[in-house]
Amino acid sequence: MISPEDFRLSRLAYLFSIFALAACSNIADERAVPEAFSIGTIESIYVATNRNLTSDGTLGAGRTTSLRFLDLQVSLPPGRKPGVIKTNPDNPNPKKNFVVAQRIMFPDQKAFESNLHSAVRNRPADGREVTVFVHGYNNSLSEAAFRAAQLKHDLEIPGEVIAFSWPSRGTAFGYAYDKDSVLSGRDMLAQLLIDLLRSGIQRIVLVGHSMGAFLSMESLREIDLKHPGWSADSISGVVLISPDIDIDVFRSQASQVNPLPQPFIVFTSTDDPALRIAARFSGRPARLGNLSQIGELSDFPVTFIDVTAFSKDSKTAHFVAGSSPALISILDNQENYDRDLLRGESGMSGLLPGVTSTQNSATQTIVGSER
Repeated sequence: MISPEDFRLSRLAYLFSIFALAACSNIADERAVPEAFSIGTIESIYVATNRNLTSDGTLGAGRTTSLRFLDLQVSLPPGRKPGVIKTNPDNPNPKKNFVVAQRIMFPDQKAFESNLHSAVRNRPADGREVTVFVHGYNNSLSEAAFRAAQLKHDLEIPGEVIAFSWPSRGTAFGYAYDKDSVLSGRDMLAQLLIDLLRSGIQRIVLVGHSMGAFLSMESLREIDLKHPGWSADSISGVVLISPDIDIDVFRSQASQVNPLPQPFIVFTSTDDPALRIAARFSGRPARLGNLSQIGELSDFPVTFIDVTAFSKDSKTAHFVAGSSPALISILDNQENYDRDLLRGESGMSGLLPGVTSTQNSATQTIVGSER
Protein backbone atom coordinates (compact mmCIF):
# COMPACT_ATOMS: atom_id res chain seq x y z
CA MET A 1 0.00 0.00 0.00
CA ILE A 2 1.36 3.41 -0.96
CA SER A 3 2.21 5.63 1.97
CA PRO A 4 0.80 9.16 2.33
CA GLU A 5 4.32 10.56 1.79
CA ASP A 6 4.88 8.50 -1.37
CA PHE A 7 1.47 9.62 -2.63
CA ARG A 8 2.33 13.25 -1.93
CA LEU A 9 5.66 12.98 -3.75
CA SER A 10 4.08 11.14 -6.68
CA ARG A 11 1.40 13.82 -6.97
CA LEU A 12 4.05 16.52 -6.75
CA ALA A 13 6.07 14.86 -9.53
CA TYR A 14 2.93 14.58 -11.65
CA LEU A 15 2.04 18.22 -11.18
CA PHE A 16 5.56 19.35 -11.99
CA SER A 17 5.59 17.18 -15.11
CA ILE A 18 2.41 18.91 -16.31
CA PHE A 19 3.96 22.28 -15.45
CA ALA A 20 7.08 21.42 -17.45
CA LEU A 21 5.11 20.26 -20.47
CA ALA A 22 3.01 23.40 -20.40
CA ALA A 23 5.93 25.72 -19.88
CA CYS A 24 8.56 24.61 -22.32
CA SER A 25 9.70 22.46 -25.21
CA ASN A 26 12.47 19.90 -25.23
CA ILE A 27 15.89 21.21 -24.34
CA ALA A 28 17.51 22.47 -27.53
CA ASP A 29 21.16 22.70 -28.56
CA GLU A 30 23.29 25.77 -29.27
CA ARG A 31 25.79 24.01 -31.57
CA ALA A 32 26.14 25.78 -34.92
CA VAL A 33 24.75 24.24 -38.11
CA PRO A 34 26.31 26.42 -40.86
CA GLU A 35 24.39 24.81 -43.76
CA ALA A 36 21.23 26.38 -42.30
CA PHE A 37 22.24 29.69 -43.91
CA SER A 38 21.21 28.30 -47.31
CA ILE A 39 18.04 26.60 -46.06
CA GLY A 40 16.17 28.60 -43.44
CA THR A 41 15.24 32.20 -42.69
CA ILE A 42 17.89 33.83 -40.51
CA GLU A 43 17.09 36.08 -37.54
CA SER A 44 19.98 37.64 -35.61
CA ILE A 45 19.46 37.41 -31.85
CA TYR A 46 21.83 39.05 -29.40
CA VAL A 47 22.21 37.28 -26.08
CA ALA A 48 23.24 38.57 -22.66
CA THR A 49 23.62 35.82 -20.08
CA ASN A 50 24.91 35.12 -16.60
CA ARG A 51 25.09 31.36 -17.29
CA ASN A 52 28.37 29.58 -16.63
CA LEU A 53 30.65 28.49 -19.47
CA THR A 54 30.96 24.70 -19.39
CA SER A 55 33.96 22.55 -20.35
CA ASP A 56 32.48 21.80 -23.80
CA GLY A 57 32.06 25.52 -24.56
CA THR A 58 28.30 25.69 -24.10
CA LEU A 59 26.54 27.87 -21.55
CA GLY A 60 25.02 25.84 -18.74
CA ALA A 61 22.74 26.26 -15.76
CA GLY A 62 25.37 27.46 -13.31
CA ARG A 63 25.22 31.05 -12.10
CA THR A 64 27.96 33.61 -12.58
CA THR A 65 28.35 37.15 -11.28
CA SER A 66 29.02 38.76 -14.65
CA LEU A 67 27.45 38.78 -18.09
CA ARG A 68 28.66 37.16 -21.29
CA PHE A 69 27.48 38.43 -24.67
CA LEU A 70 26.76 36.52 -27.87
CA ASP A 71 25.26 36.89 -31.32
CA LEU A 72 23.26 33.84 -32.39
CA GLN A 73 22.19 33.58 -36.02
CA VAL A 74 19.00 31.55 -35.64
CA SER A 75 17.58 29.68 -38.62
CA LEU A 76 13.81 29.24 -38.90
CA PRO A 77 12.90 26.25 -41.11
CA PRO A 78 10.95 26.75 -44.35
CA GLY A 79 7.22 26.03 -44.37
CA ARG A 80 6.82 26.61 -40.64
CA LYS A 81 3.47 27.73 -39.23
CA PRO A 82 3.48 30.96 -37.20
CA GLY A 83 3.99 30.34 -33.49
CA VAL A 84 5.49 26.87 -33.98
CA ILE A 85 9.00 25.98 -32.77
CA LYS A 86 10.33 22.47 -33.47
CA THR A 87 13.77 21.33 -32.32
CA ASN A 88 15.80 18.13 -32.48
CA PRO A 89 18.77 18.41 -30.10
CA ASP A 90 20.21 15.01 -31.05
CA ASN A 91 20.05 15.50 -34.81
CA PRO A 92 19.14 19.10 -35.74
CA ASN A 93 17.78 19.37 -39.27
CA PRO A 94 17.53 22.95 -40.60
CA LYS A 95 14.85 21.83 -43.06
CA LYS A 96 12.53 20.98 -40.15
CA ASN A 97 13.98 22.47 -36.98
CA PHE A 98 15.03 25.74 -35.42
CA VAL A 99 18.84 25.65 -35.31
CA VAL A 100 21.72 27.99 -34.56
CA ALA A 101 23.45 28.70 -37.88
CA GLN A 102 26.31 30.69 -36.33
CA ARG A 103 27.41 31.42 -32.76
CA ILE A 104 29.64 34.40 -32.01
CA MET A 105 30.81 35.16 -28.49
CA PHE A 106 31.95 38.74 -27.97
CA PRO A 107 35.20 39.25 -26.03
CA ASP A 108 33.60 41.87 -23.78
CA GLN A 109 30.64 44.19 -23.33
CA LYS A 110 32.30 46.98 -25.32
CA ALA A 111 32.53 44.76 -28.41
CA PHE A 112 28.91 43.67 -27.93
CA GLU A 113 27.67 47.26 -27.67
CA SER A 114 29.70 48.33 -30.70
CA ASN A 115 28.23 45.54 -32.82
CA LEU A 116 24.71 46.23 -31.54
CA HIS A 117 25.01 49.95 -32.30
CA SER A 118 26.19 49.19 -35.82
CA ALA A 119 23.17 46.93 -36.40
CA VAL A 120 20.76 49.54 -35.02
CA ARG A 121 22.27 52.34 -37.11
CA ASN A 122 21.88 50.25 -40.27
CA ARG A 123 18.15 49.96 -39.76
CA PRO A 124 15.56 52.47 -41.04
CA ALA A 125 14.90 55.38 -38.70
CA ASP A 126 11.62 53.89 -37.44
CA GLY A 127 13.35 50.59 -36.54
CA ARG A 128 16.26 51.87 -34.46
CA GLU A 129 15.28 50.29 -31.18
CA VAL A 130 16.07 47.29 -29.02
CA THR A 131 13.67 44.76 -27.54
CA VAL A 132 14.96 42.83 -24.51
CA PHE A 133 13.25 39.44 -24.16
CA VAL A 134 13.45 37.62 -20.82
CA HIS A 135 12.52 33.93 -20.97
CA GLY A 136 10.65 31.87 -18.40
CA TYR A 137 11.07 28.73 -16.29
CA ASN A 138 12.80 25.60 -17.64
CA ASN A 139 14.51 27.13 -20.68
CA SER A 140 17.96 26.56 -22.11
CA LEU A 141 19.89 29.39 -23.71
CA SER A 142 19.09 28.14 -27.21
CA GLU A 143 15.38 27.79 -26.37
CA ALA A 144 15.35 31.41 -25.24
CA ALA A 145 17.04 32.47 -28.48
CA PHE A 146 14.63 30.37 -30.57
CA ARG A 147 11.61 31.92 -28.88
CA ALA A 148 13.06 35.41 -29.33
CA ALA A 149 13.68 34.68 -33.03
CA GLN A 150 10.17 33.28 -33.47
CA LEU A 151 8.59 36.36 -31.91
CA LYS A 152 10.83 38.71 -33.88
CA HIS A 153 9.91 37.00 -37.15
CA ASP A 154 6.21 36.23 -36.62
CA LEU A 155 5.28 39.59 -35.08
CA GLU A 156 7.75 41.53 -37.24
CA ILE A 157 9.25 43.19 -34.18
CA PRO A 158 11.21 46.24 -35.34
CA GLY A 159 14.85 46.82 -34.45
CA GLU A 160 17.22 44.40 -32.76
CA VAL A 161 16.32 41.79 -30.15
CA ILE A 162 18.38 40.81 -27.10
CA ALA A 163 17.52 37.59 -25.24
CA PHE A 164 18.46 37.92 -21.59
CA SER A 165 19.13 34.30 -20.65
CA TRP A 166 19.32 33.74 -16.92
CA PRO A 167 20.55 30.33 -15.62
CA SER A 168 17.44 28.18 -15.61
CA ARG A 169 18.11 24.60 -14.51
CA GLY A 170 16.21 23.35 -17.55
CA THR A 171 14.49 20.47 -15.74
CA ALA A 172 10.95 19.77 -14.57
CA PHE A 173 12.05 19.83 -10.94
CA GLY A 174 14.03 23.04 -11.24
CA TYR A 175 11.33 25.52 -10.26
CA ALA A 176 12.88 26.47 -6.91
CA TYR A 177 16.36 26.70 -8.44
CA ASP A 178 15.00 28.84 -11.26
CA LYS A 179 13.23 31.19 -8.85
CA ASP A 180 16.52 31.65 -6.96
CA SER A 181 18.33 32.24 -10.26
CA VAL A 182 15.86 34.99 -11.08
CA LEU A 183 16.54 36.72 -7.78
CA SER A 184 20.30 36.37 -8.20
CA GLY A 185 20.14 37.81 -11.73
CA ARG A 186 17.90 40.83 -11.22
CA ASP A 187 20.81 43.22 -10.63
CA MET A 188 22.47 42.09 -13.86
CA LEU A 189 19.36 42.63 -15.96
CA ALA A 190 18.94 46.02 -14.30
CA GLN A 191 22.53 46.94 -15.13
CA LEU A 192 22.11 45.76 -18.73
CA LEU A 193 19.12 48.06 -19.21
CA ILE A 194 21.02 50.99 -17.68
CA ASP A 195 24.09 50.27 -19.80
CA LEU A 196 22.05 50.06 -23.01
CA LEU A 197 20.61 53.49 -22.34
CA ARG A 198 24.00 54.94 -21.39
CA SER A 199 25.54 53.50 -24.54
CA GLY A 200 23.16 55.53 -26.68
CA ILE A 201 20.30 53.14 -27.43
CA GLN A 202 17.33 55.49 -27.43
CA ARG A 203 14.38 53.08 -27.45
CA ILE A 204 14.20 49.99 -25.22
CA VAL A 205 11.20 47.67 -24.97
CA LEU A 206 11.15 45.03 -22.22
CA VAL A 207 9.29 41.75 -22.82
CA GLY A 208 9.09 39.10 -20.08
CA HIS A 209 7.50 35.66 -20.23
CA SER A 210 6.30 33.69 -17.20
CA MET A 211 9.03 33.72 -14.53
CA GLY A 212 10.95 36.10 -16.81
CA ALA A 213 8.16 38.62 -16.22
CA PHE A 214 8.87 38.37 -12.49
CA LEU A 215 12.57 38.99 -13.22
CA SER A 216 11.69 41.96 -15.44
CA MET A 217 9.59 43.58 -12.74
CA GLU A 218 12.19 42.91 -10.04
CA SER A 219 14.87 44.58 -12.17
CA LEU A 220 12.76 47.65 -12.86
CA ARG A 221 11.98 47.83 -9.15
CA GLU A 222 15.70 47.63 -8.30
CA ILE A 223 16.46 50.50 -10.67
CA ASP A 224 13.63 52.74 -9.45
CA LEU A 225 14.58 52.20 -5.82
CA LYS A 226 17.91 53.87 -6.65
CA HIS A 227 16.73 56.19 -9.41
CA PRO A 228 13.03 57.06 -8.92
CA GLY A 229 11.21 57.49 -12.22
CA TRP A 230 14.00 55.92 -14.31
CA SER A 231 11.80 53.18 -15.79
CA ALA A 232 9.07 55.52 -16.99
CA ASP A 233 11.64 57.91 -18.47
CA SER A 234 13.82 55.24 -20.09
CA ILE A 235 11.70 52.22 -21.12
CA SER A 236 9.50 52.68 -24.17
CA GLY A 237 7.13 49.86 -23.27
CA VAL A 238 6.74 46.75 -21.13
CA VAL A 239 5.01 43.55 -22.27
CA LEU A 240 4.44 40.73 -19.76
CA ILE A 241 3.32 37.44 -21.31
CA SER A 242 1.65 34.90 -18.99
CA PRO A 243 3.45 36.46 -16.01
CA ASP A 244 4.12 34.04 -13.15
CA ILE A 245 3.78 36.70 -10.46
CA ASP A 246 1.67 36.72 -7.30
CA ILE A 247 -0.92 39.51 -7.43
CA ASP A 248 0.24 41.07 -4.16
CA VAL A 249 3.88 40.88 -5.24
CA PHE A 250 3.04 42.60 -8.53
CA ARG A 251 1.19 45.33 -6.66
CA SER A 252 4.29 45.87 -4.50
CA GLN A 253 6.57 45.93 -7.55
CA ALA A 254 4.32 48.24 -9.55
CA SER A 255 3.95 50.62 -6.61
CA GLN A 256 7.70 51.08 -6.57
CA VAL A 257 8.03 51.40 -10.35
CA ASN A 258 6.07 54.62 -10.25
CA PRO A 259 4.93 55.71 -12.72
CA LEU A 260 4.87 52.54 -14.82
CA PRO A 261 6.40 52.78 -18.31
CA GLN A 262 3.81 53.17 -21.05
CA PRO A 263 2.44 51.23 -22.71
CA PHE A 264 2.36 48.52 -20.04
CA ILE A 265 0.75 45.39 -21.49
CA VAL A 266 -0.10 42.13 -19.70
CA PHE A 267 -1.20 39.13 -21.77
CA THR A 268 -3.42 36.84 -19.70
CA SER A 269 -5.30 33.56 -20.12
CA THR A 270 -7.61 31.89 -17.62
CA ASP A 271 -6.89 28.57 -19.35
CA ASP A 272 -3.21 28.33 -18.41
CA PRO A 273 -2.42 25.03 -16.64
CA ALA A 274 1.09 26.10 -15.66
CA LEU A 275 -0.18 29.15 -13.80
CA ARG A 276 -3.00 27.17 -12.22
CA ILE A 277 -0.42 24.82 -10.73
CA ALA A 278 1.80 27.72 -9.64
CA ALA A 279 -1.22 29.31 -7.94
CA ARG A 280 -2.04 26.02 -6.21
CA PHE A 281 1.47 25.67 -4.83
CA SER A 282 1.45 29.25 -3.62
CA GLY A 283 -1.88 28.78 -1.87
CA ARG A 284 -3.37 31.68 -3.81
CA PRO A 285 -6.33 31.52 -6.23
CA ALA A 286 -4.59 33.25 -9.13
CA ARG A 287 -1.39 34.61 -10.65
CA LEU A 288 -1.09 37.82 -12.63
CA GLY A 289 -1.02 35.84 -15.89
CA ASN A 290 -4.40 34.15 -15.35
CA LEU A 291 -6.19 37.08 -13.75
CA SER A 292 -9.80 37.30 -14.95
CA GLN A 293 -11.05 40.34 -13.04
CA ILE A 294 -8.87 43.46 -13.18
CA GLY A 295 -10.65 45.33 -10.38
CA GLU A 296 -8.01 44.65 -7.72
CA LEU A 297 -5.34 46.20 -9.98
CA SER A 298 -7.48 48.94 -11.48
CA ASP A 299 -5.45 51.70 -9.87
CA PHE A 300 -2.49 50.90 -12.15
CA PRO A 301 -2.28 52.11 -15.78
CA VAL A 302 -2.06 48.59 -17.24
CA THR A 303 -3.64 47.19 -20.40
CA PHE A 304 -4.70 43.57 -19.92
CA ILE A 305 -5.12 41.48 -23.08
CA ASP A 306 -7.10 38.30 -22.33
CA VAL A 307 -6.26 35.68 -24.99
CA THR A 308 -8.06 32.73 -23.38
CA ALA A 309 -10.12 32.19 -26.54
CA PHE A 310 -6.97 31.16 -28.40
CA SER A 311 -5.50 28.74 -25.85
CA LYS A 312 -6.74 25.62 -27.68
CA ASP A 313 -5.18 26.87 -30.92
CA SER A 314 -1.84 27.50 -29.23
CA LYS A 315 1.10 25.08 -29.19
CA THR A 316 1.45 25.85 -25.49
CA ALA A 317 -1.26 27.28 -23.28
CA HIS A 318 1.46 29.01 -21.28
CA PHE A 319 2.54 31.16 -24.25
CA VAL A 320 -0.68 31.86 -26.15
CA ALA A 321 0.35 35.40 -27.13
CA GLY A 322 3.34 34.09 -29.07
CA SER A 323 2.36 30.56 -30.12
CA SER A 324 -1.25 30.68 -31.37
CA PRO A 325 -1.24 30.88 -35.20
CA ALA A 326 -4.75 32.37 -35.21
CA LEU A 327 -3.88 35.06 -32.68
CA ILE A 328 -0.58 35.85 -34.42
CA SER A 329 -2.52 36.26 -37.66
CA ILE A 330 -4.84 38.76 -35.97
CA LEU A 331 -1.94 40.65 -34.43
CA ASP A 332 -0.04 40.63 -37.72
CA ASN A 333 -3.02 42.05 -39.58
CA GLN A 334 -3.65 44.91 -37.18
CA GLU A 335 -2.42 48.06 -38.85
CA ASN A 336 0.32 49.69 -36.78
CA TYR A 337 0.06 46.91 -34.13
CA ASP A 338 3.82 46.73 -33.56
CA ARG A 339 4.17 50.48 -33.43
CA ASP A 340 1.35 50.99 -30.98
CA LEU A 341 2.06 48.03 -28.74
CA LEU A 342 5.83 48.16 -28.63
CA ARG A 343 6.56 51.84 -29.07
CA GLY A 344 4.03 53.46 -26.80
CA GLU A 345 2.59 55.87 -29.35
CA SER A 346 -1.01 55.02 -28.44
CA GLY A 347 -3.10 52.69 -26.32
CA MET A 348 -4.42 49.29 -27.39
CA SER A 349 -8.13 50.13 -27.24
CA GLY A 350 -9.76 49.53 -30.60
CA LEU A 351 -6.74 47.77 -32.11
CA LEU A 352 -7.81 44.22 -31.29
CA PRO A 353 -11.16 42.58 -32.02
CA GLY A 354 -12.99 41.84 -28.78
CA VAL A 355 -14.71 43.35 -25.79
CA THR A 356 -12.88 46.25 -24.13
CA SER A 357 -13.70 47.63 -20.70
CA THR A 358 -12.04 50.17 -18.42
CA GLN A 359 -11.89 50.29 -14.62
CA ASN A 360 -10.21 53.38 -13.21
CA SER A 361 -6.70 53.38 -14.75
CA ALA A 362 -6.72 49.80 -16.08
CA THR A 363 -8.10 48.54 -19.39
CA GLN A 364 -8.98 44.99 -20.37
CA THR A 365 -9.61 43.61 -23.84
CA ILE A 366 -10.95 40.07 -24.11
CA VAL A 367 -9.73 39.13 -27.58
CA GLY A 368 -12.03 36.94 -29.65
CA SER A 369 -15.19 37.93 -27.78
CA GLU A 370 -18.02 39.63 -29.61
CA ARG A 371 -18.63 43.27 -28.84
